[in-house]
Parts: sequence; structure tokens; C-alpha cells
Amino acid sequence: MKDISVSTFPNECQKRIMDGLGFGWKEQLSMDTIRDFFQAAARYLGVKKNKDKPVVLELRDLNGGFHLAGIVQFLPQSEEGSDEGSWALNFTFDETDIDKSWEIINFADHPEAYQVFYDTTYANHGITWRFKALDANDEVCDGNAIQILCVLVDCLADYMRLNVTIDPELGIDDMITFKAELSGDKVYIGVTCGPMLKQFCKADASIGTIGAPTAA
Repeated sequence: MKDISVSTFPNECQKRIMDGLGFGWKEQLSMDTIRDFFQAAARYLGVKKNKDKPVVLELRDLNGGFHLAGIVQFLPQSEEGSDEGSWALNFTFDETDIDKSWEIINFADHPEAYQVFYDTTYANHGITWRFKALDANDEVCDGNAIQILCVLVDCLADYMRLNVTIDPELGIDDMITFKAELSGDKVYIGVTCGPMLKQFCKADASIGTIGAPTAA
């Protein structure tokens, strides 16, 4: 399995962000931000998890287009009369994997969700996002972090699809692994979360105070 840091992912992200969005950007920023996004999503889902129904955190662009979702759900014990079970964390690039009856949260619409992301990027890598999510008229600001995240996720998905026959597995450290499989003319991208990422989702105590002031 190839680590994402030695793939073409960082360079392609830098090119798309600089050419498409006109921002100054470095390859290492792509690596730090994609790591922090998955960690922040797991932390946020750890707060919102619900034994009654799966909880979904969707990453949608400013036009409402679907790019990725994180899902946490409770898996009860199969033994009759037992109320114990475990939490399952997963991510999907396929919107059809999501049941509309589940609790669905759009990352862009929830200040708590992107505050966890801001807190995580600052704590881990000293990254601050100097633009606000919304302006004084509640309009989305030009340069919103969501635009960056959608580019990063799209670069990741495109890499998996383009390399499905030659390099089908890609990992972000030991945190999360992606595996592309070809079925007919469609590429399916499977996601496996590592123990560290799962722990962020399971352990509420590791999250701290959501919405605490930061330099973002």
C-alpha cells in the first residue's frame, strides 16, 4: 500500500487549488489539511453519535454537490437481552450509501462542525483559516475552507479511480486506507478506518470543548 504523501496527490492538489481557486498553496498544506479533516470529522461524529440511528456528516460544495460523508452507527450485540455493542465509523464517496432516514448533517451548515475542523488544524499544524465561513449578510465568503476540502477530497477520489488497475490502495499514515475496485465500468472506493481514527469517534473525553475560541 502506498502512502498518500509519496503519491501524486499533494502535487495535484496544489495545482488545482492554485490554478482553479487562485490561492497560494503548498503541497504540505494538502497533506496536513486532509489528515486533519478526517480526524475532525471523526471527533465531531463522536459527539453527535446516536444509538437510535446512524449519524452522517456530509461534505457538500457550495452548490450542494456531494463529495464525501462520514458515518457513525451503533452495532448492538447479537446476544439476546444484551445492551452492549460497538461503534462503527466509516466514510463513503458514494451518496447512495446514505439512507435518507438517518440523521444527516451538512458540514457547511453547521458552525460546530467546521469549528472542530478549525480547532484540529490549529492544534495539530498551526493552520489558521483567516476568512470567515459567512459574511455579515450570511453569504458564503469567497475562499471558504469548504472549497479547499472539496478539492482535496476530489483529488483523492480521482487518484483512486485513475489508478484502480495499477495502484489501487492508498493510505493516510496508519489512520485511514482507501482501496479502489473495478466492477464493470464503475470504480468503487472502499474505506477502512484505522484504530486511531476510530478512537477519536469513540472517546468523547478526547474531544474537549466544541466551539472554544481559536485563532481561526
